[in-house]
Amino acid sequence: MLLLNGLLLGVLFGLALEKSRVFEPGAIVNQLRLKNFLMIKVFLTAVITGIVLLHAGELLGLFTIPSPKATDYGENMIGGLIFGVGMYLAGACPGTVLAQLGTGYRDAFFILVGGLFGVGIYGLWEPEITSFVNTGSQGKIVLADLLKDMPALVEVSSLHIAIGLCVLFAGVLYGLESWKSWQQEQGKHYDVN
Repeated sequence: MLLLNGLLLGVLFGLALEKSRVFEPGAIVNQLRLKNFLMIKVFLTAVITGIVLLHAGELLGLFTIPSPKATDYGENMIGGLIFGVGMYLAGACPGTVLAQLGTGYRDAFFILVGGLFGVGIYGLWEPEITSFVNTGSQGKIVLADLLKDMPALVEVSSLHIAIGLCVLFAGVLYGLESWKSWQQEQGKHYDVN
């Protein structure tokens, strides 16, 4: 059931990605250059929607949300830097390159092949890369573990964290939309000069 829900949410997200045109290389580059915020608005909306639907499904007993995957700051910072530079240079990411392929962007095929090549290189050298990246690491952590040591009036659960993140993301979304509406930004991301 969880896989079916994930597939359904993926299809809906892909539809929103295509309809909003944030898969366009100019939209991606201009988001990273902080010139157009339509992409972050779409992604924040998708995250909020996903959090609400997942927790609603769990509360209704449709499925159980698995434990969160622990993270490591070193891996995330170095991986995020490489990923961000790649997104900027290619004007695509793993999700948007599929939308670009589906809509006929010729460069998307080469971006996909390059991404798969990078995954292959990582697979071959994963132990060496992991040991280098994790030097001085604090180990794997999850947000709930960080919050449990903080003095609080109530016990913090994953539902509390989800609600807090939804409120935070909705506030950021409201602020961005108040500053520049999506109607002003849509279609203005094609020029990257």
